This record gives sequence, structure tokens and C-alpha cells, in this order.
Amino acid sequence: MLNISKQSVHQSRKRQELFDSELKELISQADIIRGGHPGCGVEKLYETLKPQTMGRDKFCEIFMDLGYRVRRIKKLHKGNYSSMV
Repeated sequence: MLNISKQSVHQSRKRQELFDSELKELISQADIIRGGHPGCGVEKLYETLKPQTMGRDKFCEIFMDLGYRVRRIKKLHKGNYSSMV
């Protein structure tokens, strides 16, 4: 009907299972790394973990969505002292 073979369905399912299992493992390893180094960014995690089933952009997108973004601390605005000139 859809011109999709059984073989392609099984291959797709197997790739997805491999991706999901690696993602679970990467998340647990990322939690360990972030526990010791909370300021570690997502790209640094990618370089450290070196996943097999995804590239850098996909890894960064997934982990940003999972909340692994490093929060920036906003600096307080310092005004100028124009009256002292």
C-alpha cells in the first residue's frame, strides 16, 4: 500500500532503538560530568562523549531541549560617573 518493505520498517525500528539506547547512556554520562563540572557547556559535552549515532548539531539541539544549557549570570549594569568629571 505505502510501498514500504518489511525490511525497511525493521531497519528503521532497529536504528531508532540504537539511537534511544545511546541517548539514555549519554544522558547518564552527561549527568555525571555536569555533577563534577556544572559549567560544562553542551559542545564541550559533545567533544567529551563523542556519540556515534548523532552529529554535533543534533546532539546540541537534543541536550538544549533537555535543559543542559549553561545559564549565564547577568552582570549588574554599572552607570557612568558623569558628575565627577
